[in-house]
Amino acid sequence: MVIAFLFARLTLLSLASAGRNGTLSATIFLPGGIVGTLHHLYFSGTPTMVLARGSVFSALEVVPLLFVGQPAALRLLEPERRAAGDGRHQPAAGRSDADVGGS
Repeated sequence: MVIAFLFARLTLLSLASAGRNGTLSATIFLPGGIVGTLHHLYFSGTPTMVLARGSVFSALEVVPLLFVGQPAALRLLEPERRAAGDGRHQPAAGRSDADVGGS
C-alpha cells in the first residue's frame, strides 16, 4: 500500500490503479495472513495439506507488489524506449494488428 502511494505521488502509477492495488492487497493480506503463517509449523508435526495451504497464501503476498511495480516500471522506461526507437510495430491509426497482416 505504501509503495502504491509513493508511486502515485511520483506519477508512475495512476490513483485508480493504486486504489485497486490497495484493495487487492487488503483482500490478500487480511484473510491470508493467518493461513500464511501455517507454513512455519513444519517441526510441530502439522499435516502436509495445512503446510501446503500456508505456503500458497504466503507466496501470494508478492502479487500486489507485482501489479504495482509492473505498470510503474513500464511508465518509468517509456521515455527511454521512445528515444531509442525500440523497433516495436505500431499499427496505423484505426487498424488493429490483425488488420495489418497479409490480406
